[in-house]
Amino acid sequence: MRKFFFTLLVCLSGITQMNKSNKYLDKNEYEKALLYINKAIQEDSSNPSYYHNRSIIHSYLRDFNQAVTDEQKALALAPDEHLFNNGMAAAYQRRGRIEDSSLILHYYNEAIKLDRTNATYYFNRALFLESQDKTKEALRDFYLAQKLDPSMSDAYYEIGSIKSMDMQYFSEAIEDFDKAIKMKPTEAKYYHGRGECFYKMGDMDKASKDCEKALALAPDNSSALLLKASLYEVTGKVEEAVKILDQVISKDTLAWDAYNNRGIIKLFWIKQYESGIADLKKAFAINPNAPMIHNNIGLGYSTLERYEEAIPEFDLAIKEMPESSFAYNNRGYAKFKMNDTDGAFTDILQSIRLDPSNSYAFRNRALIYLELKRKEDACLDLMRAKELKFATFYGTEVQELIDKHCSK
Repeated sequence: MRKFFFTLLVCLSGITQMNKSNKYLDKNEYEKALLYINKAIQEDSSNPSYYHNRSIIHSYLRDFNQAVTDEQKALALAPDEHLFNNGMAAAYQRRGRIEDSSLILHYYNEAIKLDRTNATYYFNRALFLESQDKTKEALRDFYLAQKLDPSMSDAYYEIGSIKSMDMQYFSEAIEDFDKAIKMKPTEAKYYHGRGECFYKMGDMDKASKDCEKALALAPDNSSALLLKASLYEVTGKVEEAVKILDQVISKDTLAWDAYNNRGIIKLFWIKQYESGIADLKKAFAINPNAPMIHNNIGLGYSTLERYEEAIPEFDLAIKEMPESSFAYNNRGYAKFKMNDTDGAFTDILQSIRLDPSNSYAFRNRALIYLELKRKEDACLDLMRAKELKFATFYGTEVQELIDKHCSK
C-alpha cells in the first residue's frame, strides 16, 4: 500500500488525552491510541481535530468505513479546513470503492484550493490520479509537490516510478531514484526502483546490488524478491527463482505477479506446462488487467498442441493489446497448425507489419510458404529470420530449414 501523508492536529481541550494518543500512535500502538482519542472526544465532542485524528487511527487499523465517518464529522464542524478536506479524500481513497472516485478528487481539489502551498496535498492527489491511469496529471502533481517541498524523497521516488514503468525512461528514472536515495538511504523501495531500471537496461550487476541492498533493508519486500527471482531466471538459476516466488506466494496469496512469473518459468524453462497454465490463470483471476497473461496462456496450450484452446486466449490477448506483434504471430501459428492457412497468413502478415524485426514471424510465414510450395518466398523469409538473429533467441531451427530447403 502506498504511503499517504497525514497531519495530526492538537487542540487545547482534551490535550492530555490527545498527547497520550499521539504518543501511542508514534509507536504504532493503534488500539491504545484509539482508546485515548476516544477519551478526548468524550471531553469535547465539538472539536473537529479529534475526529480527524481518530479517522487517521482508524485508517491504520484498516477500519476504513469508520475513518470516513470520522472525517465527515470533522468536516461538518469545520468545512473550510483544508486539512480535513485532504483527510476526507484520503479516507475515501483508502476505502477503495470505485464509486467514491469523484468524491476523492473533489476533496483533494478543495484542500488544494484552500491551501495551494501544501506539498502533501499535491502528493496525495498525484497518488490518486496515478491509480486512475492519469499519468500525465499525476506527474504534474508530483513535480509540484517536489517544488514545494524539495526534501520530499517520496516525490522523487514516485516520479522515477512513473518514468520507469509508464514511460520507459530508465536513465531519467535512475536520476530520480538517486536523489531519493541520497535523501533517505534507508528506504528499501528506492533501491528496488533503481534496481528495476538497471535490470530493464540489461545491467544485471547493478540491478543485483540494488536488489540485495533493498532486501538487506527489508528482507520481506515482495517487489525486491520478485526482482531477485527475475535475476535468477535470466542467469538460468530457475530452481532458485521458483523457490523465491514460492516464498512470495506463501506470504501473499494475491501476489498476481509472482504467479505470473512462476507460470512463465514453468512454461518456458522447466516444461511443467499444466502447472504453468494454472499459475497464469491464477494471476489473471487476481489481476484481469495484467498484460500478456492471455498470450502466455495461449503459448502454453500451443506447446501442448492444444491449439483449439490456444486460439481463444490469443483472441483475448489481441483484444487487450491490438498492437502486439507477438500475439498476432502466435495466433497465426496456432491457426496454421489447425490447417487455417488463410487465417494464419493474415495474422502473421499483421505481426510483421507491427514489428518488422520479429524473426519468429518470418520463420512462421516461411512455414506457410513451404506448405504452399512457394519455396523461393519461404527461403527469403528464412534468410530474413536468420539476419534478425533467430538463433540467438530460439535455436538452430531456421538454419536447419535453410540447409534443407534453400541450400541448392
